[in-house]
Parts: sequence; structure tokens; C-alpha cells
Amino acid sequence: MKIIDTHTHLNDVAFEKDVEKVIEKAKEKGVIKVINSADTLASFENIKKLSSLYPEFCYGTYGVHPNATTTAKER
Repeated sequence: MKIIDTHTHLNDVAFEKDVEKVIEKAKEKGVIKVINSADTLASFENIKKLSSLYPEFCYGTYGVHPNATTTAKER
């Protein structure tokens, strides 16, 4: 079975040191693509970076979680 994970947060700092291992393990389990979901403006850059490093695997959605709207500022 091929799986597309439609809501991931590989952009989280918790995965910073081992994101490549996490991606390889996901692929071994049948995941063919992931969609990293932004939740703050600060997460945009890391999602963009992951999409560049893994263009056939990582995609991004860009938005701000409602709980973060009071601290979000336009760029």
C-alpha cells in the first residue's frame, strides 16, 4: 500500500537532527509523500527547506494556527 501522510510536522525542531532517518523509516513503511503543515510563521522557512531538500517526498502547506494569530506578524 502506498501512503501519503497529509499532516506531518517534520519541520519541528524535535526532528532537526534525524529528519533523514525519519523519512527513510517512513518510506520503508510505504509512505511515498508527506505534507508538512505550518502552524506559525516561523515554521514556513523550515518547511520550504525540507521541500527543497526532498522535492519528491516533502510538500508544505502554509498557514497559521488560530492559537498563533495573536503573535503572527506579516512579513
